[in-house]
Amino acid sequence: MASLPLIARIAAQYHGTGMGLALCDKIIRQHRGSLDFRSGDEGTTFTITLPLG
Repeated sequence: MASLPLIARIAAQYHGTGMGLALCDKIIRQHRGSLDFRSGDEGTTFTITLPLG
């Protein structure tokens, strides 16, 4: 598996129709941040929090 591109290696770890949020979550967590979401009648809002410095 080491010869696969980075995105393909990450995608292989997740199931579903896409890997967008899973990839974002992994990158954000590597930077000690968080990815939160809130859904309502008008759609979904995603909030990314990253530490300063």
